[in-house]
Amino acid sequence: MSFNRKIQTIKQLRQKKVNWGQIFLYGLDSIGFNTIITFLSDLTLPIIKLTQTHLIKRYLAKNKESSREIIVIETGVLGDCILVTGALLTLQKYCIENGYNLTIICSKKMSDFFRKFANIIQANFLTYSDRDTYSSKEVKKIFSHTLNKKYKFCIRRDSNPFALKLATGIIAENSLYYSYDIDLKSKITKEISKVVFTEIRNISDIHFIPQIWKIILERVGIKNYRTHQVFLNIPQTMLEKLQNFCPKNKYCVITPQASNRDRSIDIEKLKQIIHFLKTKKEYEIVISIDNKNPLYTEQVAKLVEEENIIGYLGNTNLDEFIVLLHYSSFVISCDTGAAHLAAHLKKKVIVLKGFWDLPYFLPYDFDAKNSISNPILIFPKKKPYCAYCGSRKKYAENPKCDQRLRSGFSVKCMNDIDNNDIFSIISEVINEISCYCLYN
Repeated sequence: MSFNRKIQTIKQLRQKKVNWGQIFLYGLDSIGFNTIITFLSDLTLPIIKLTQTHLIKRYLAKNKESSREIIVIETGVLGDCILVTGALLTLQKYCIENGYNLTIICSKKMSDFFRKFANIIQANFLTYSDRDTYSSKEVKKIFSHTLNKKYKFCIRRDSNPFALKLATGIIAENSLYYSYDIDLKSKITKEISKVVFTEIRNISDIHFIPQIWKIILERVGIKNYRTHQVFLNIPQTMLEKLQNFCPKNKYCVITPQASNRDRSIDIEKLKQIIHFLKTKKEYEIVISIDNKNPLYTEQVAKLVEEENIIGYLGNTNLDEFIVLLHYSSFVISCDTGAAHLAAHLKKKVIVLKGFWDLPYFLPYDFDAKNSISNPILIFPKKKPYCAYCGSRKKYAENPKCDQRLRSGFSVKCMNDIDNNDIFSIISEVINEISCYCLYN
């Protein structure tokens, strides 16, 4: 954009009574938001305070007419988004009934998920490609929409730093930042958050993300909300179109890879699980992973070839993966989005889970207990002294664990899960499925 064009844009923003603080941040984005905002975060916090704190208050004081806009910043990945679906559906209904417009900022992949499978179709979506590799151009595109409006509520639950960047481009009467690990953030990050948000609440006593959303919805005005599991609907046309994509015989799906390599299933343990499944001759074995970790993908590909099993190794999109889970008999997974996806498709899911994190995602703790498809969790027999290191931001306190992570393996407590416990649960699930098929 030329200099004259930028000046013209600023004039237009001022005509719309956008405050100078937001214009300042808009200007930063035009020359490289990622670089500049990081620099400012580290070195020039007072500038942000000067351009935002007083000017936003002045802007809101002059514009007393209450807004009918609500915006949600949801930068979570698949598991996060599945678990907050119930809250977002409730918020959507509230907005429709009370004359509000609902906007959701999320990745393009998650916007497709919300629309196709969760029936969130009455919201406006502002999207980016990926929170970890987003471009300044994408942020600017989102700002071009948000800087033109004032919102009644801006809601941020995810503590990802990208969510904070997005929030700087939003003017709201009530900017809410309710999360579970705010106190663990850096001093600078917390200070910037105090500038950007009008209300900050560290909810450290709640360890299940849907329950945090319950508090958020109450603040918005939705009383007596009960957290609940929302089962996903797959369009019949999609099922018919992709049916041939799946194996013809009965099969189970293994999803051994988490977004964080630390929580993935190590290759040797994965091999042992496969060997046990082969003794249950009625099921084909399917392994599905993405290719975000080339080394792990290479190891799994080698295992697939050696064991002569079916591999979907980074070559499936979300639609294909969902249909693959839908037609499966049961699923074995680590603590990752695939486990939640399978559970919300009413599949039997066995999850190998260490003590890396507090129960923000698993086990399920929905208020509505009926009709819950709850993953079966398998933990190590003994909780280590270093349990929940991830939640405390003190990774690998255990020297043996640190050594494992440095060598490219998962956290030690994942590997400490007893194989006999895994095999026993798998046998129970297979027997249960067989009995169900026999009597239905």
